[in-house]
Amino acid sequence: MGAGKTCTKGKWVDIDIGKTETKPSYKDPCKNNITIAKNDNPSGLNGYKKYTHRFSRLHYVGGIYYNREKQDSIKVTDAGLYEKSVTVYYLDYDVTNALPLIVGLEKTWLTNEYYYYKKTSYTSASNQWKDEDRSVKQENQLPEKLSEISTKLTGLVVLNLRKINGKYYANGDTSSPPTINEDLQIQVTGPSTEYTIYKKYKHAPTGGKSNIRPLSTKNYGKNIPFDPPVYGTWCSEVYVYFWKEDSGHTNPLLLELKPTSGASSYYTLTSGGGKRWTKQSGITVGKLKTLLDRENCKRNYAHVVDISKTSKSGYICPSCNSKRVTVFPANRSDYSYCFHYLTGGSFYRVKNRGTEQTGITFPSTISSVFVYRYPKGPDGIPLLIYLPLSSNKWFERESLTSNNWTDVKDGNKPTSTFDKDKILKLLNKILPTVTINVGQTGISISGQHTTYRAPSGDGGGEQKQINLKRNNLYGNDVGFSHHIQDKSAFILGGITHNGLSLQGIPQNLVVKSVKAFYDGKNPTDKKNLLMLEFEKNNHGPRNNYVYYQKESKDKSGFTLLSEQKNKIDGDILANQLAEIKEKLETKTGDGSNAGAIAGGVFGTGLSGTAIGVGIWKGKVIVKAIVSVLKAGL
Repeated sequence: MGAGKTCTKGKWVDIDIGKTETKPSYKDPCKNNITIAKNDNPSGLNGYKKYTHRFSRLHYVGGIYYNREKQDSIKVTDAGLYEKSVTVYYLDYDVTNALPLIVGLEKTWLTNEYYYYKKTSYTSASNQWKDEDRSVKQENQLPEKLSEISTKLTGLVVLNLRKINGKYYANGDTSSPPTINEDLQIQVTGPSTEYTIYKKYKHAPTGGKSNIRPLSTKNYGKNIPFDPPVYGTWCSEVYVYFWKEDSGHTNPLLLELKPTSGASSYYTLTSGGGKRWTKQSGITVGKLKTLLDRENCKRNYAHVVDISKTSKSGYICPSCNSKRVTVFPANRSDYSYCFHYLTGGSFYRVKNRGTEQTGITFPSTISSVFVYRYPKGPDGIPLLIYLPLSSNKWFERESLTSNNWTDVKDGNKPTSTFDKDKILKLLNKILPTVTINVGQTGISISGQHTTYRAPSGDGGGEQKQINLKRNNLYGNDVGFSHHIQDKSAFILGGITHNGLSLQGIPQNLVVKSVKAFYDGKNPTDKKNLLMLEFEKNNHGPRNNYVYYQKESKDKSGFTLLSEQKNKIDGDILANQLAEIKEKLETKTGDGSNAGAIAGGVFGTGLSGTAIGVGIWKGKVIVKAIVSVLKAGL
């Protein structure tokens, strides 16, 4: 009803010319009954359709509306009251009645005579109308007027979202063009892959045409309008997004309208029975994936397993931000697993800290997933996924750095979730347990490489090949780096020096590399081993580097350098190694007079020499003093 009106029986009715019901009647806001009749082939009006709205003779037209929006410029009281009918004309292929072309008010006291109104613009979405030439009174006079209007209807198309290749006509049909815009065709190309799990198809005009104006979409017999209409938007192309697992292309997730100038606009479907395409504001390239993920959850019920989650408090599906996932964590002697469970709905996708995981194929419905992490503890990495019940599928991670997963071959599949031996074998294959021999120092040139075999197997019996590299540091100090061939990380099974186990270093650290620092006078001698650096795998929650220093020259114990949390190198590394050497020498009585030497020398006139005392300590100072004395005496 219009503003200020009160429903009064036997008075006015409000006509909604946007109605598309196939039912014979509808009711206005005051519950007045209005019948509606559709004529797909009005006489002499090829390419158009006509709707006639009728009501009881006890009523008159109180207002003309289009989808509940009043069309004020259509005057319903200027020439008396209209008590008979209202007619409205559309393109015959405008299935959702997006663009009304002409509205006729039937005169009360004359038979088959009308006052006609046409829109002020057919190229912009406007609710403004103007009174047609009053000499046009009957329907048989409309062909000429509609012919004039048709020149302003170029580019109007129904987007056929089911098409994934080839061409279709402006009416969305692949075989028969419409009467109006019969030479307009749309070419569909693609798909391109977007964000790994989505596919995008391009719809663009062909045959010399450069622009289109969408009226609506069609897909599997369903026509869906834009709300509000977008026929005023000239587009060079339109993109349609689907989930890659939607092989039938039944659930379009997103429409991107790319205008001839300016930024793209994005449209998603409303929920509920009366679906419409509505614009999503504020969408940038950075936010597009978030929007697609949300729509994928809503349209395909493709909820997400987040394999990084281990808390028994559970989590909210990271795509729709509404569905709760329950988590049941459990530990085994060598590994842990989490059981993810969904009440109502299904899992169709996997993420790890926001990153999409690919290669995992889900059945039509599955509400529970097992995620196996290795090793047990805070450094554990998700490496194995099991889909239980009728699925009975196991998936293993291709590598530690990969986000792709592959089917476990039948011969290697665990027989159940309790098959510890096979589960552990699969985990070890991806993330081996390796013992590092820091006694391997047989390289004399800085930058030189060699390889050696690990002193013990990886849990599966295989001895891994290790790359060894030497780097000469400040003074006589030397560093030896140890990396596993063909693996980005490994579980530290222990540290040995030519068969002797070094103590104080925790096992089951997940590391990328190990570096041993020596006093280079004789790096083959265990007594000259100073410090160990472990570059941790960045999947864990702790810092990326950890350091252990030698406790005593003659012993095999190491202690944590707790103050070091980041990689150390350059002067800081030189200073750290010098401190360790000084401590070791002090404990054995060797070099205990370093402080006295430094004090005596600096007290004899060398205070102005640029030695960098601010960052050097102990033996480093002594070396510098000796160099100065040799140069100056």
